[in-house]
Amino acid sequence: MKTGFTLFEIIIVIGIIILVTALAIIPFAGFRDEALIDGAAEDTLALLQEARTRTLSSEGDSRYGVYLESDRITLFKGDSFPGVGDPDNKEIIFSSRLTLLTSGGDLVDGVIFKRLTGELNTGGSITINLDLAAGQRYAVKYRVIELSRSGLINLINNNKGLYGPGDDDEDG
Repeated sequence: MKTGFTLFEIIIVIGIIILVTALAIIPFAGFRDEALIDGAAEDTLALLQEARTRTLSSEGDSRYGVYLESDRITLFKGDSFPGVGDPDNKEIIFSSRLTLLTSGGDLVDGVIFKRLTGELNTGGSITINLDLAAGQRYAVKYRVIELSRSGLINLINNNKGLYGPGDDDEDG
C-alpha cells in the first residue's frame, strides 16, 4: 500500500486555502476605503483650521485661505489664490479615488477667512466622495464638512449609503 496524497487531494486543499484567503482579504478592502476617506476628511479639516487660526492670529499681517479643487486642497496666504507653484502654498493631493465637491457661492474661489473675526462671507459645504468603480454596486462612502458664516468648521456627515448604476438616490 502506497502512502501520500493524490493529485486530486492536493488540488482540493489548495482550492480550500485560496477560498479561505480570499474570504479573509475581502473585508480589509472596506477598512482601507474607510482609512482613505477619513484621512482626506481629517486633512481637509486640519488645513481649514490652520488657515482660520493663522488668519485670526494675523500671522504675517495677512489673511489665509484654502483653495479647493476636485483632487487637491491648497492652503495659501493672501486675499486670493496666487496659483499653483507658489512656494508659500501648502498643498495636499488626494487619492485618484477621491473627489472633492463644494456647495455655496464663495467656495468656488476658495475659503478665505476674515481677519480678526475668522468669519466667512458665506457658508457652504465640502463633500469628499469615494468614487464607485464602473458598473459596481457597493457601499459608497463620503464625508461632508460644513462651513458656517461664523467660520466654524464641522464634519457633519459620516454617511455610508448604498447605490449603484441605475439608482436615482442613495438608498438603492
